[in-house]
Amino acid sequence: MKSPYSMSGIADEAASSIAVQIATHKAIGLSHIELRSVDGSPIDALGKSEVSALIARIKQADFVVDCLDSRIGNWSRTVEYPLDDELAEIDRLANICHSLGCKSVRIMSYSRGTFSAHDWQERAIERLFVFVNRAKEHGIMLLHENCDGFAGRSPSDTLRMLRLVDSTNLRLLFDTGNGLAYGYDALAFLRPIVDFVDHVHIKDGMKSGGEVTYCRAGCGHAGVAACLALLFSSGYRGVFSIEPHLAVLPHAGRADPENDRRIGLYTECAVSAGDLVRDVWHGITQHV
Repeated sequence: MKSPYSMSGIADEAASSIAVQIATHKAIGLSHIELRSVDGSPIDALGKSEVSALIARIKQADFVVDCLDSRIGNWSRTVEYPLDDELAEIDRLANICHSLGCKSVRIMSYSRGTFSAHDWQERAIERLFVFVNRAKEHGIMLLHENCDGFAGRSPSDTLRMLRLVDSTNLRLLFDTGNGLAYGYDALAFLRPIVDFVDHVHIKDGMKSGGEVTYCRAGCGHAGVAACLALLFSSGYRGVFSIEPHLAVLPHAGRADPENDRRIGLYTECAVSAGDLVRDVWHGITQHV
């Protein structure tokens, strides 16, 4: 019986090269993939020949691309980042989306920097309006992640963003493990926003003395199983994409060398996450 949900993964956590990213996903048994970077370069920064090669490899491997992870509004940028550059990034990513049959691009809502809370929020909302309108022109969906950014701080801020921007081209990407780093309970964050979630990142970790050590899903403090249960109970039947953060930590600028250990860690996390999602799903359906 075909599963009502899909398992995927942010492929550059397994390896830098697209060839190894694809091979690793194939070996795990995944048919879905989420793309963030290739050979250390963000997807949107690839040259034309590199993009063509990427598209050819993905199509040859017959993968479903669930999402392209952009840098738009992410933790490395404030609202002073050149707007035209980010619009150009949307344009490039939209073209890649169309070539790959992908509908979604991940965004965030900016680091605060030196701005007041009011200016940070207002300027971020203004930009999100512009981004969503551009996304609508391209026929793609923007997925806002609960990461660094004004709308990622709390569910009330997330709902405020959705209410103010008010567009069918803006939905949510929920990461189960981000609350560990940003100081909130994942399940409490998810409850008010669950109906707006279109994509899920699975991450887990243990927090001690302000430090987070990431681990396999279900082995840490993030409450991953409880989040999965809520998602399923609320009707979510989409993609669960692993983002282990064991060999790759983007915020810290860390990426371990491409080797068997890095691939092995990713594979272990993919298998354990798949087992956890399956077990939670079975638990939910048995009680229906």
